[in-house]
Amino acid sequence: MGRDKHEFISQYELMTINNDTQPMDTKPVTATVTTARPRHPGVGRGQLYKGLRSGRLPSVRNGRKYVFAIEDLDRWVWQGCPTDKD
Repeated sequence: MGRDKHEFISQYELMTINNDTQPMDTKPVTATVTTARPRHPGVGRGQLYKGLRSGRLPSVRNGRKYVFAIEDLDRWVWQGCPTDKD
């Protein structure tokens, strides 16, 4: 039973195309300020923005949003959330 070339594949089928038993692990690797807050509730929104503006928390801009790697976020928090450029 083949597919019509214009038939769409569901997202679940795409995730399981190489692994017929379970969907692939889809943990996010990037975050925004909004999605980072639940991960580190002790860090305020303002503190995150200071770290992003100072460059101590590496990021890229996607429109108005800052996008950064979760590993970088965890490392920045582990270092004590520095915001100075020293």
